[in-house]
Amino acid sequence: MNKSLSGISHPKSHRVIREENVVAVSPGGVLDVRGDSFEAVLQISQEVIAAYWADCEGSVGQHLVRSVSRQPNHALTRFRSSVETSVPDHLPLMEHFQEVAATLVSGQYAFVLEDVPVDSYVVEQEVRPEVTLDITQFYPGFGAMVATHPRAALSRLTIDRHAQAIRRGERPAVITVSHDKAWAEFIIDGHHKLHAYQRENVAIRRLNIIRRQSSRVTLQDLLSFLADRDLQKHLRENRRAD
Repeated sequence: MNKSLSGISHPKSHRVIREENVVAVSPGGVLDVRGDSFEAVLQISQEVIAAYWADCEGSVGQHLVRSVSRQPNHALTRFRSSVETSVPDHLPLMEHFQEVAATLVSGQYAFVLEDVPVDSYVVEQEVRPEVTLDITQFYPGFGAMVATHPRAALSRLTIDRHAQAIRRGERPAVITVSHDKAWAEFIIDGHHKLHAYQRENVAIRRLNIIRRQSSRVTLQDLLSFLADRDLQKHLRENRRAD
């Protein structure tokens, strides 16, 4: 494990291209990620929409719900351009990804643009008609990317389009968010690009947005997110006291 100048630890297999410390101040920010070394929670407008936790014994429960962007059409156009093209060397990361930065709640962040191994661990979301939330067990670890959109819903044509761009030399960004104690990251954009990189066997260009000094989520907030009584019991028994 290597620790960069910003204090963020990165696996030796990751090639950090650039890293910047960012302070988000947008009054319209709605995207937040909170937790500690046990858990991470993704929130939109203070509402929990995805969470995972680890008991470090090989059992991790995760519950993923797809989030929907409320950005106007012109902002979405700029956003899509920023994540589908390579980042110019002269442009600060926050400027290139300004639409993403505008969704963050106020706080301090690190924006880390890096190439990660093509076989990096991806925790897929499964959708079954008989359940509203799917639970997947996985070992927590640096570089694990937690999907927030089911693989079965991906478009093959979109993956093909990204794969063609990658073959031309473009390096579109997969965007993940985490906090500075987290063992995994939520994918908030780039599920199609991720699979295109894997298909082309090319290292994945990823922007990891890391929230610094995140506050812990209350046990009650987590329990209110969970519908399964067994998972509620598991969380109560394994989570460290607040």
